[in-house]
Amino acid sequence: MVAVFRTFSLWVLGGCFLLMLACTPLKPDAFEGNTDSFPMKLKDALGREVTIEKPATRIVSLSPSVTEMLFAVGAGDKIVGVTSYANYPEEALSKEKVGGFEGKSLNLEKIVGLQPDLILTAGGMHATLAQQLDRLNLNVLSVEPNNFRELYQALELVGKLVGKAKEAKALVVEIRERKLVIDQKVAKISEAERVRVFYQTWDDPLQTAGPRSLIGNLIETAGGINIFGEVKQQYPYVSVEAVLARDPQVILVPSHAKEEGAKPSFSAPGWENISAVRKNRLYYLNGDWISRSGPRIILGLEAIAHALYPEHFDPPGGPPSMQIPSVSWNARPAEVSKVTW
Repeated sequence: MVAVFRTFSLWVLGGCFLLMLACTPLKPDAFEGNTDSFPMKLKDALGREVTIEKPATRIVSLSPSVTEMLFAVGAGDKIVGVTSYANYPEEALSKEKVGGFEGKSLNLEKIVGLQPDLILTAGGMHATLAQQLDRLNLNVLSVEPNNFRELYQALELVGKLVGKAKEAKALVVEIRERKLVIDQKVAKISEAERVRVFYQTWDDPLQTAGPRSLIGNLIETAGGINIFGEVKQQYPYVSVEAVLARDPQVILVPSHAKEEGAKPSFSAPGWENISAVRKNRLYYLNGDWISRSGPRIILGLEAIAHALYPEHFDPPGGPPSMQIPSVSWNARPAEVSKVTW
């Protein structure tokens, strides 16, 4: 068929399963309500009315993105349970595991046994799970940013929930500043210079990231033109013929395929005539950076900007400053590498 990325399934689970489903994004009134003092009364990512009586001290995080947020604001010591896909930072690996990312794979008995005073979930992917946990009289809050504005809101809320409002605000300021650098440079790129981009989410059937998805938002923010920018679905299925007709100048794929030893092999007739293929502009990007809507999403934006316009942007910098001195956040090199044919 098109590209053989069977290992992508590992990335979907390890990064965020929302890439395969049209999960419910945060609404414009995300976290509407009182979030400045306890008890907090607000709406979460699922539109649920939630009341949080006091700061959380025992948290089960069922989203790798949220787990990274907690560590980033210095609240890693308050986490008592995570999913088996919480792989960053290194400290997350030692936390008690309560199952995978999908609702069916999570061990409710184990979650309850950890006696959490707050359970943080993803959005639409965990909608049914949130209802089950509600029935057990557990505090559940769904957090699922889908763009930078929502990320800032989520980080500041998480900070308030764990008594780390100051640290969260400082982190938001740093991410805003780094994004501003991207915004200013993108503003100087003329429309004639803007490149057409295809992001391959899945190979059989062929799937991409629409403009309403997290990755679609990153591509647009980095100055790229999503060749499927008119679609309404977050992750639509597309045809090979449609990709050929739209002739992308850059093709982006997640790095996990490379890490697992898979090599893309485009065999569809005419694929070799695509501009991106002819000019060898196919790039691997760190899958976690671009799939997890946490603090490292700024690295994903920097990586995409560098891949699209290397003459305008430097490679990604180090991860945003974290509040845990013991963690080396530069342990993973910035990854923007070309596909090897």
